Amino acid sequence: MVRLGILILMVLGCMISLATAQVDIYVDAELGDDSWSGLSSVAGDPNGPKKTIQAAIDTAVSGDTVIAADGIYTGPGNIDLDFGHQIVGTRIITVRSANGPKGCIIDCNNTGRGFKFFSGETEAAKIEGFTIRRGIGRFEDIGGQQRPVGGAIFCENSSPTIENCVIKNNQLGFLGAGGGICFGPGANLKIINCKINNNSVGVTGAGGGIFGYGPGSSISILNCEIVGNNGSLGGGGIALDNGGEAQMINSLLTGNTAGEGGGICCWPGAFLNMTNCTVSGNTSSSNGGGVLCQNSLMVIRNCIFWSDKAGNDGDELSASGFSDVWVEYCSMEDGLLGVDINGDAVINWFNSDHFEPHFASAGYWQGMLWVQGDYHLKSLAGRWNPYFYGIGDLHPDGVVNLKDYVLFAACWLDEGSGMEADLNGDGVVDVQDLCRLAKNYLSPKQPFTGAWVVDELSSACLDLGDPGTNWRTELWPHGKRANLGVYGATTQASLSLSPWGNVADLNGDDFVGFFDASSFMGQWLVEAELLPEDLNRDGFVNLRDWAILANNWLWQQ
Repeated sequence: MVRLGILILMVLGCMISLATAQVDIYVDAELGDDSWSGLSSVAGDPNGPKKTIQAAIDTAVSGDTVIAADGIYTGPGNIDLDFGHQIVGTRIITVRSANGPKGCIIDCNNTGRGFKFFSGETEAAKIEGFTIRRGIGRFEDIGGQQRPVGGAIFCENSSPTIENCVIKNNQLGFLGAGGGICFGPGANLKIINCKINNNSVGVTGAGGGIFGYGPGSSISILNCEIVGNNGSLGGGGIALDNGGEAQMINSLLTGNTAGEGGGICCWPGAFLNMTNCTVSGNTSSSNGGGVLCQNSLMVIRNCIFWSDKAGNDGDELSASGFSDVWVEYCSMEDGLLGVDINGDAVINWFNSDHFEPHFASAGYWQGMLWVQGDYHLKSLAGRWNPYFYGIGDLHPDGVVNLKDYVLFAACWLDEGSGMEADLNGDGVVDVQDLCRLAKNYLSPKQPFTGAWVVDELSSACLDLGDPGTNWRTELWPHGKRANLGVYGATTQASLSLSPWGNVADLNGDDFVGFFDASSFMGQWLVEAELLPEDLNRDGFVNLRDWAILANNWLWQQ
């Protein structure tokens, strides 16, 4: 009898497990049909993919994942998407693309926005891998006034996660707030590995890229690019007002423009915390080319502010009213001379100065167009170039093949500027370009691969970060301190000529032993970029790396 009871409990447990199993629901803009269940990605039967994203969301329950095939999603059912649609309560799901943002596009077609979150979603509710473009937002009540907000995404009283998305070319009208993203009271939004580019707001609008306002509103920005946005009145990249808060880590703001606070504008009651960010090439027509701080609080650590321009005062930073600004372990062009201080504002300035960053290639304006640069720091010991092998399709057919080799051979040893076959841009077509061509041969799926390159000089911003910052993510050689700027404290940090450390000391404890060997074997025969275990930096963990580890066995600092 006891055995029978146990068996019944096991069966019931399995039934409950099956009933609550998480499922994938598929969407295909071209081949789908909203009358199908969405349980299969294969079109042509009742379980085939949905046609619209909202239909898939409405089918999902908390824990499910909606997977969108490559394609352009537009029109009813693909804009103004709402996780809380047709339900009472909160639906915690993931909506992601099958193959990333390049091929999966939500085109609002100037008729609405991408997503609205207002049903209490937590950070477990996610959007992953979409391009959201041509949104014009919707009118919402902002401080008692109806304004067009959130060109691509609007969020209040919710805390979703936006990851690996491109939010571009969204445009709001008069009084607009948040050309790309707008978040309000009760929102705690996270955006990770996203690009927020070329969004804008209309006359007297604010926050070309992002706008945040109201008590209890915050955003976490990690590993993001905020580039080429226009904020009209204030905050080309980001505007924060009336209690809005933002935390930024390892992020880049360049080429943004506004009336004040070209990169970021903090109005009364706002709070900004920046760590290892680069702010460069932003412009304002009045004060604060990089950042404006007005009656607000700001903490800036391990950052680079460079080549920002203000029409009046404070090319890099302008602080006024009762603002309290902490600048710690930073590089600011012209040092304190690049900072404008007015009223009762206080600048707490520690271990910061004018340190030449020597970017790989800074961005620049070409007419009205911002041309993005490469903000890795130059180094005599090695700088990561993420697109080192990213070109070579000279006969543009989508793949590097023999046709490209024929065209390349015809240019062999030619000299000059702007030559298409000069793949490394050094003014001559030679063996270095041939190596790049060979690296990308017959590889259309991942045409961009990086490499470590050596520069003619080293940035003054290497190994200058706060000593309390975790530097162990940076690859050896380094000086046991994080670099300044967007790539500091990451595996893409430029290397230094410091004598500290050892390439085989993988856990940074000044000793090469069993812990390092264990870490190494965990990546054995893995082929990937920027692995610490890839000791010779060739993109592959193998016997060559093992030989280096063995040669340094029992090393101690």
